[in-house]
Amino acid sequence: MNKTNILYRIWSVRHRLWRGLHRTGFVETLEGAGEYSWEEALDHMVEVNSSSSEVPEEVLVPVLSEEALDVLETEDYTPVVIWSEEHRGVWRDNHCGYSHNLEMAGIYELTEVLGICHDANLRMEDSPEEGFVPLEALPSLQAKHSRKDIWGRV
Repeated sequence: MNKTNILYRIWSVRHRLWRGLHRTGFVETLEGAGEYSWEEALDHMVEVNSSSSEVPEEVLVPVLSEEALDVLETEDYTPVVIWSEEHRGVWRDNHCGYSHNLEMAGIYELTEVLGICHDANLRMEDSPEEGFVPLEALPSLQAKHSRKDIWGRV
């Protein structure tokens, strides 16, 4: 299993609501939330977050069972930014606090973040504790970082 075999829900940071089916409108409960493939979700993230400068507009929340988490086949170094709904900010580097400024966001590897989101959202009712945005959907940060800068490898 890899990121393309997982479904994702989309949480609106601004509206504090879930994206509905077919990425149209917003809904209050998980039951009405749409579930999207990696490609659909990434396209949407690029579209809605392209002008985000302080906080992301919307974030992804993986739909993962315990079994799915255990069988992630490979390490996925896709760089992402973690959003904390509880703290209303992005995670800083090295798990050291939160920031309300997107420029201060730490960059994390997707494989690690899938586990973080799964564990944080276990008791999720109608809003997530944690979500994430792929770095490629955040042009303001993407310009600041390159893959070599982030991981020290190309």
